[in-house]
Amino acid sequence: MMAVSILTGAGTSYYYDKGDDTYFYSIILVLGTGGLLKLPEVSYEMYVNPGDVVFFLAN
Repeated sequence: MMAVSILTGAGTSYYYDKGDDTYFYSIILVLGTGGLLKLPEVSYEMYVNPGDVVFFLAN
């Protein structure tokens, strides 16, 4: 199964997706302007630039 969600704009507020399956990954492709990506559940943050792709477990 594959699902796609597309968010556009200058950025989004904090988003939490509860109840995802253990075996699904979230994939972020940065287009336009980069910024700071925060993953508070794992205490990790990183700067992303246009063209960057980030994969992480969705659960």
